[in-house]
Amino acid sequence: MAKKRKTELDIEATGAVPAEEARAVDAPKEEAPQEAPPPPPKPKRRPRAPLSAKAKRNIIIAVAALIVLSGASMVAKMASGPRKQVKSYRKERVVTPVEKPAETKLPKISNVVLEPFTFTVKGKEGDRFIRLVLALQMSNEFVVGELEENMPLIRTSILFYMNTRDPGDLLVAAKRKEILQNIQYNVDRSLQEGRVETVLINELSVY
Repeated sequence: MAKKRKTELDIEATGAVPAEEARAVDAPKEEAPQEAPPPPPKPKRRPRAPLSAKAKRNIIIAVAALIVLSGASMVAKMASGPRKQVKSYRKERVVTPVEKPAETKLPKISNVVLEPFTFTVKGKEGDRFIRLVLALQMSNEFVVGELEENMPLIRTSILFYMNTRDPGDLLVAAKRKEILQNIQYNVDRSLQEGRVETVLINELSVY
């Protein structure tokens, strides 16, 4: 016993540490795994306040204006864009030019004024004189030369006819028209290149 106590005292005096205890002291201490912190709580959403009638009306107006603008822009693009060529299935008509007929120049109507005629009208108050100037409207220019060549014969035929009538008939409208038609007929009988279109009175005076 005494020996054993001495040994323990020797160990305490020397300060020697057993090998197992030294290992236990020198070995690093294992740290315990740390737990992950819990996620933060989600913030609670506050309930939205209901929209007022004025706000709803403004939203509706804005949406309507946007729709109108988009529609107008689409119409403008369609109007300005190139048009698609539509194929025509109609057969092309071949138009042949129609030749215009040659213009035929109509003969000009010429007027020929005859020398004055003088007729005597007998009456109760005395004789009176009628001065008559006739204008013949001819059908063409060619007959004018023929008329001038046959002027003495034509004047004779007119005087012969007026001797069969009362010169006073020239003062009555209905009888005067009949006289002019008969003069036209008598002159036409003397012409071959044309005819008399009408007989006009240039002057009719009584004195």
